[in-house]
Parts: sequence; C-alpha cells; structure tokens
Amino acid sequence: MAIGDNIKYYRKSQNLTQKQLAERANIAVITLQQYEAGKRSPRVQQLENLAKALNIDANMLLLTRTELDIFQELLAQTEWEIIPFSFCDLCPDCPLSEEEHINKYTLGNMPNACEDCEYNKGYYYISNGKKFYKLEDEEYEILRNCLRPYLEFRINELITRKTALTEKAFKKEEYGE
Repeated sequence: MAIGDNIKYYRKSQNLTQKQLAERANIAVITLQQYEAGKRSPRVQQLENLAKALNIDANMLLLTRTELDIFQELLAQTEWEIIPFSFCDLCPDCPLSEEEHINKYTLGNMPNACEDCEYNKGYYYISNGKKFYKLEDEEYEILRNCLRPYLEFRINELITRKTALTEKAFKKEEYGE
C-alpha cells in the first residue's frame, strides 16, 4: 500500500520512532503500525494529522514512490509552470531552433504539427520563467497522474466542509425556482 509505505518512509527519513510519530499525530501506536503495514487506511483527518506531524503536505502521502520522486524533483525547482500545449519534435530538416519553436508557439498559435517542418510528435514544456525543459508525453502523464490524487484529496476536503444541497434547494438557489 502506497500510503503506508510513504508514512514509514517519511517517519524514518526524520528519524522518528512509531511512538514519537503517533504522539505527534495524536493516534495510537497500534493504529500507526497498521497503516504502515497496509492493514488499514487513514481517514482524511488522520492523514492530515500525520502529514502535519511529519511537516509535509498530505498529498505526499498519497503518491506512489515513482510519482513521488518525480513530484518532489519538480517541487524542488522554483515556481514551475507547465505550458499545456503540444510542440512538434524538431526533425533534422526543421529550419527553426528549439528556442525559436518555444518563442513562436508560446505566443499564441499552437498547431498540432510544426508548420515549418510538418513533423508531429507531441511533448510539453515546463518552465520556471527563466528556462524551459521538455517533458515527453510519458513524463507529462506521470506528472498529471501524480497531481490527480492531490486534487481528489483537496476536492474531498472541500466537500466535507460544505453542506450538501438537496436537488430542490440547488434548483432554488441556482434558478430561483
């Protein structure tokens, strides 16, 4: 189980015993042992308490090791921004340099294929405002997939704080019916 493995990983990386972490997170030691062994999954509040006790964001406990490594590597960079468009892969005959491609296609017109060389292979760029780095489709998918659990966690967190509207109340609020 990824969550239990991640709890154990972060606990050990901070040289904490199970007892110390359990006390910090306000849970029983046996409960923590069951989480780490994959026998139980923490509820949202317990997950938040564990993350707070470990001084990490709760989504870090939800990611698999591979996704987590990539995510941590990206977070270590400064204020990243993904340019969510496909660029063509530069073929040997393309008259544009990679920098020219970036400058040309980040300013608006985003074709599926390079109009200068007619070669089409999608990839994405990630930028910190100073430099651009190319992400292959597979790398982009891994990044996108590792963000999905985080977003689902945050959505569920928001939902638990909100009062659900009945269909009738929703229609009244939305449409004035």
